Amino acid sequence: MNEMKALELNNIGHLDVNEARALPEMSETDVLVKVKAVGVCGSDYERVFNSGAHKMPIVLGHELSGVVEGTGQKVEKIQKGDRVVVVPLIPCHQCEWCHQGEFSICDDYDYIGSRRDGGMAEYVLVPQENILLLPKKVSYISGAMVEPAANAIHALWIGQMKASDSLCVTGAGPIGQMAIQYARVLGIKKIISVDIVPDKLELAKRMGATHIIDTTQEDFIEAIKEITEGRGVDLLLEASGAPSIQAVCPEIVAKLGRIVLLGFSHKDVSFPAHVYEMILRKQIKLMGSWNTYSENFPGEEWRYTLKLMERSELDVLPLISHMLSLEEAPAFFEAVKNKSIDYNKVMIINN
Repeated sequence: MNEMKALELNNIGHLDVNEARALPEMSETDVLVKVKAVGVCGSDYERVFNSGAHKMPIVLGHELSGVVEGTGQKVEKIQKGDRVVVVPLIPCHQCEWCHQGEFSICDDYDYIGSRRDGGMAEYVLVPQENILLLPKKVSYISGAMVEPAANAIHALWIGQMKASDSLCVTGAGPIGQMAIQYARVLGIKKIISVDIVPDKLELAKRMGATHIIDTTQEDFIEAIKEITEGRGVDLLLEASGAPSIQAVCPEIVAKLGRIVLLGFSHKDVSFPAHVYEMILRKQIKLMGSWNTYSENFPGEEWRYTLKLMERSELDVLPLISHMLSLEEAPAFFEAVKNKSIDYNKVMIINN
């Protein structure tokens, strides 16, 4: 077996199925994974339509699960037939940040699905340290959602979320929805979801939001003041990426509150003078969240997420709107480009 079917990004806007892409050569510490499910991330759309990748042609896809097809001679504790989740970041383990266990901000990393071939193919080659076993009770589809779910808990842990907090999540996409579920599991009593899409807000209620705010229908600053009796929320997770929301976040946060910025904005963000002053006067902590990794690579974010999935406390299946084959993917991306389709989380499945 020297060839495989793969979805290749050959240039910006050019996504094609290659029926005979060469299989990569396995080293003695590599694991060959037969891909079962791979999620389409927002960053994948950005690479296809706007930015491209570090090298092209490339196979995208960094949210994936599968079954071990083969292993290198020095691979330990992993064997053919194991059900696995793939961890996409390949840290250098040499820089000061890696030495501190802060792998998310490694200076010299590699990355499956953006810097080397990823999971939108029949097979993917993975270093053995980038493999986690998938519990029997967890489906391959759920396994492919571990990476974005770990993004959500990583951000909440950066924000030092605790059970006594009130939480607002701006943006009800997949990561926002999973953050709501984590908060519910922790026992947070007041969870506010903010978005512009009614269906996403209704889903947020199912996931555990106690309050929903449609910003096309009401002033969300005033709504949050009413919900919190004028105090503001203790923790705000900004997952929308909307500059208009990001610029006013300090207005809805309590004194000594925390804001975690997770949503990626492609436009400039600026604070009005009175909002900037609020950051100072209320002594607000403003933090960024990047990636999913921490000490004891890949980090407790990943292991905790798998535990919750195994206990059926984290339900990701309602977030998935489309399941596609590799052959169907180019037409789907074209529909997204033409804005002729509504979608939430999209999964590419290999039967």
